Amino acid sequence: GLRVADGYGTLTNNVIENPFVGRRLMVCDEGHNLEKALLDADTVEVYQASFERLGVKLPSTVEFEVWPRWAAEVLPELQARYADLRMARSTALRDGSLSVDAFKEANRLKAVVQTLTNIKELADRATHTPFFVGRQPYGYVLRPLWAWDRARHLLFRHADNVVVMSATLGALYLQKDAAY
Repeated sequence: GLRVADGYGTLTNNVIENPFVGRRLMVCDEGHNLEKALLDADTVEVYQASFERLGVKLPSTVEFEVWPRWAAEVLPELQARYADLRMARSTALRDGSLSVDAFKEANRLKAVVQTLTNIKELADRATHTPFFVGRQPYGYVLRPLWAWDRARHLLFRHADNVVVMSATLGALYLQKDAAY
């Protein structure tokens, strides 16, 4: 039967099972958005203020290899802190003593643990794709340099034929050719 995915988020979200597994044909419309969606799927933004509030010092380097090792080192302690906080939050919810600050703290810790997990997982992908680490006003961003490996993993291995379409892509290529 026919399967329709409403946007590239369905294909790039690791939580959702790819709806095109085993299909003969996958048509990707709005193809001019595909590369960005694939790069965004492996991009991790690190918010320095969130880590500082938890007493965690970020690496001060833009060398990618340092980041997954750092994440692997600090992750176990923060996972344990989050597990303890979740238990305390459950107790506070039951007896009605949960404060807004405690709720925010738990959510902040959860986000930091997820960020660290994502950074750690990037190490596996970095064997095929180089990553860029850039300093941002809010912290750091870790981003793949190209989308080929992600496209192969998320698109090309699930369908026999993949068609990428876009009226915008056509117009851009025509404009480029007309200029020469």
